[in-house]
Amino acid sequence: MTPSGTRAVEDITVSDLVPTKDNRPRRALRPGDKAVNVADYSDLDPMLLPSNYLGHNCTSRDLWVSRNHRTLIPAGLAEILFEEEKLLIPAKYLIGHSGIAAVEDVAEVVYGHRTLHLNETVISNGLACETLTLFLALAGGSEGYGETAHLCLRQFKAELTLDILS
Repeated sequence: MTPSGTRAVEDITVSDLVPTKDNRPRRALRPGDKAVNVADYSDLDPMLLPSNYLGHNCTSRDLWVSRNHRTLIPAGLAEILFEEEKLLIPAKYLIGHSGIAAVEDVAEVVYGHRTLHLNETVISNGLACETLTLFLALAGGSEGYGETAHLCLRQFKAELTLDILS
């Protein structure tokens, strides 16, 4: 989603404004389409988050993400369970819930990404997602890339949250 309407991530160019969920619109700094040999990176298998993700229509259509891609947990739940306004959950912790699984029989995948000045939460197919996660994984950590957009759930807290949502 951009100020000029819905656009595919691969159609967003340098200097385009990208609305963020938490702050003002940010300019895309660089394209980040990256072909990844998934055999070289254990946590980058693609995953399909269906439009009925976690049992309700969180996305406008199915969304492909990497296992490390982080999405916001449903509004209000973070505050009720953990006294935080917003929390991220890595997609890999969703495996086994609502029929979500990693697709492990692909050799290469191209992830589309646009780098912003800061890690931000943006809307992708109707789902609030964090930017930059793929680059953090490929770079071997967050050094030089800043903090995550929001706190991120550890696996045991993610499992607790998903059990409550089930």
